[in-house]
Amino acid sequence: MRNITKILTLVLATCVLAACEKEEHVNGGTVNVKGAYVLNEGNMGPNNASISVLDIDSAKIDNEWFKNANNNRMLGDQAQDMVLYGSRLYVTVTESNTLEAIDTATGHSTQVSMGSLKPRSIATHGGKLYISCYNPPCVVRIDTATLAIEDTCFLGSYRPEGIAIAQGKAFIASSYLASNIYSYDDKVYVVGLDSFKVAATVTVVCNPTPVVQLDNNTVAVGCIGNYGSFAANTVLINATTLGTTTVGIGSTKMAVYNGKLYSYSAPYGGTPSYAIISADGSVSDFPFQPSIGGNPYAIGVNPSNGDIYLANDGNYRVPGDLYCFRPDGTQRFKVEAGRLPSKIKKVLTIIMGLGLAIGAQAQIDPDDILFWVGHGDAHAIVAIQWDEDEVGLAWGVNYDEEVYLSVQDALDTIALYDPRFNYRFSRYGSAGTIMGFSSLNYDDGTLSLSKGNTETPCVWVEDYSADPNDWDWEAAVEEENGIILISTGCYQSYTGIEPVDPISYELPTDATIAFNDILYWVGEGSDSAALIVNFGIPDTAFAWGYRFNGSATVQQMTDAITAA
Repeated sequence: MRNITKILTLVLATCVLAACEKEEHVNGGTVNVKGAYVLNEGNMGPNNASISVLDIDSAKIDNEWFKNANNNRMLGDQAQDMVLYGSRLYVTVTESNTLEAIDTATGHSTQVSMGSLKPRSIATHGGKLYISCYNPPCVVRIDTATLAIEDTCFLGSYRPEGIAIAQGKAFIASSYLASNIYSYDDKVYVVGLDSFKVAATVTVVCNPTPVVQLDNNTVAVGCIGNYGSFAANTVLINATTLGTTTVGIGSTKMAVYNGKLYSYSAPYGGTPSYAIISADGSVSDFPFQPSIGGNPYAIGVNPSNGDIYLANDGNYRVPGDLYCFRPDGTQRFKVEAGRLPSKIKKVLTIIMGLGLAIGAQAQIDPDDILFWVGHGDAHAIVAIQWDEDEVGLAWGVNYDEEVYLSVQDALDTIALYDPRFNYRFSRYGSAGTIMGFSSLNYDDGTLSLSKGNTETPCVWVEDYSADPNDWDWEAAVEEENGIILISTGCYQSYTGIEPVDPISYELPTDATIAFNDILYWVGEGSDSAALIVNFGIPDTAFAWGYRFNGSATVQQMTDAITAA
């Protein structure tokens, strides 16, 4: 039925055939595998913000990663936010008034002056950065290609904090007055990305601060309160209708996993509490009661296995500790991070390979896709065909069937979850009514793919002057439902995505593999071994081949694979 070429041999398995974990407190050493980035905010004044790199498998952390990669340059004074977008980490450093654009492969950073804006939180969309700033209260749009500010939307008198993007809108928390830090707002600004002007405000609860996108149509806002008469709370905003749901519990910081909000509330002088919040506003108990030796300062969830990461604040005097817990609450490891570890970003590139690579005439079945992103009961496939060696890549996108999903929405969702992929689009045509790609990029360290140019886009995404039903999109893999193929040449692709049949993620128990099936080999020698690891994303495993002479340990095998 299919003509499919895979990047790596991806095989189903029911167990990890070779693995190693450590439970003790481990520090030091050089981290060769980028498992997660940790942003250490640093104290105000001493210029001690930093970025750590954590090897999740070995529980080793390199707290000097940024400094060593940038000729002993410090990150700056009070690093506020960090996002992983495409092949770069973007970090705002508020008191230094800088934006750092960091190459994840080398750690080398391009530092961008933000004048006196005091940049705070970052959201990404369509090849742009959207950054909330204190001075003056505004949000700026920055092109990731030029790192230049393209536009500014001014927000009023209150300082903005968190920002998230959903349904073509930016949602920015309006927190407190610069002239009186005890005068709090209770609004969220809604800025249209096309007009880049304030389109509405949404009333939430006192002192909104963190903002995250919970799903395609839900934005979660943590409202800290005024530490007295107004208690902390969490408000969910419908990104389409701007209606709100008040949850009834606070969220000082939040992380999204499987369409749910993992949050903690750490009231000043009070006892921290933890909870899980669903998109409908219902609250369920945290799976365990964390013990992390101090007040929490960061939370994250590993998207591949549900491991929960929590960091403490080190009482603001010493480096904070970062804990990793399995979903059942058992501790995997603890490491010492930097001062005030505040953000944890899992790097998906630790998992080698993509869901599927396709040949030029491939037919794709939903069950072939191994890399699924997003949340919801409806499922679609996005396939992108590059010219190089007839390489194509396909992702699965889960979404809410009640929410209209465009090609742009699907690509944004993929870019959100898969840092190897990014794209840029621009408006074209005499009236600016046509929105087209200027670039599509994928880089996993082995494959480096790109198509498009800045003058004539190779693919049209949306043409508002034409009826989508009249468009010819035969190139979309023989018109299979839910498949959008971005192929060679310029043609118009369908604006909406039709759902494919629900996908079964059941794991067969009789999966087998032969050495001849493995395409990715490392090492040299006359003897061979295979490493097969089940990552559970979803219920899939990857296989690597290892060549050696005589005997070899599992550690030697994994070291050779990660080094390659």
